[in-house]
Amino acid sequence: MSRDTALKTGLCVFTAALGLILLLANGIAITTYELITPLGVLAVLGPCAAFYHQRQSEQLAMTLLSVIFVMIFFTCFTFFMYGGTSLGFPLIDAPLKAADEAIGVHLPAIVAWAEAHPRIASILQIAYDSVLPQTLVLVLLLGFLGDKLSLEGFVRQFMLVLVLTGLVFIFVPAEGPFIAYAFEPTAHQSKYLAELHAVRGGELTAVSLRNAEGLVTFPSFHTSWAILLIYAVRNYRFLFPISVILNSMCIAATMTTGWHYATDVIGGILMAAFVILLSRRMELHLYLPNGKSIMFQPWTLCRRPEHQPF
Repeated sequence: MSRDTALKTGLCVFTAALGLILLLANGIAITTYELITPLGVLAVLGPCAAFYHQRQSEQLAMTLLSVIFVMIFFTCFTFFMYGGTSLGFPLIDAPLKAADEAIGVHLPAIVAWAEAHPRIASILQIAYDSVLPQTLVLVLLLGFLGDKLSLEGFVRQFMLVLVLTGLVFIFVPAEGPFIAYAFEPTAHQSKYLAELHAVRGGELTAVSLRNAEGLVTFPSFHTSWAILLIYAVRNYRFLFPISVILNSMCIAATMTTGWHYATDVIGGILMAAFVILLSRRMELHLYLPNGKSIMFQPWTLCRRPEHQPF
């Protein structure tokens, strides 16, 4: 097992274990039926990845392993997110709204503009919903191209962003600007609110992976996710500008849809930047031969190790 795989496995175990502990401590159950899909993915793709690794088909093995980590980690994070939400820390919508006003952003005006331009709003909504399909296409594409550093780095960054965003959200949760500004939530936003308050109020008795809602508002995970997608294709001259346009629209949509404060977006940008720097620093240890380490030097944060051939 490579050091990168060991790190990602450790993140999965840590996130799932902490989530399960929090859920059980707050009386929230997980039915075994809900685990069929993630365990099925692991049971089918895991042996395939091991087989191709044994046959030294490293591109296929790496691609399958990346798909496994992305899909399994979503499940682990769902447990973690719901377990953390059940702790019921005070909501911070008032400070987030005040921060928006301090930088001159009035979210209802942005939402009203989007409603007045439905075609643009629809395009932005498509971009907002595209991050998961983009992720799956990106994993397959980078695997097909044999770009080991970019693929493993993207999955690592994706997992780190989720873990750190979840930790922040546990201690500083928020409802969302549609409550703070008292504008009409959409049907999806109303469903999210009902789920959030059911978890916080102790009314939820079991987590459903099929019907789970994204409960994280600050910092904006969609913003961080979009930036990671852009960063992953930075070395591809044709893909990079397309990714910049599509994911910039995704970031804009976090506010035009009324899901996030501008402060959430700023938090998401800062989170992505931190994780990218952290991941690059990790690469200096994960890919050094013979398990050697090096002394920390600030300028090495922006330097990557040489590409490792398969």
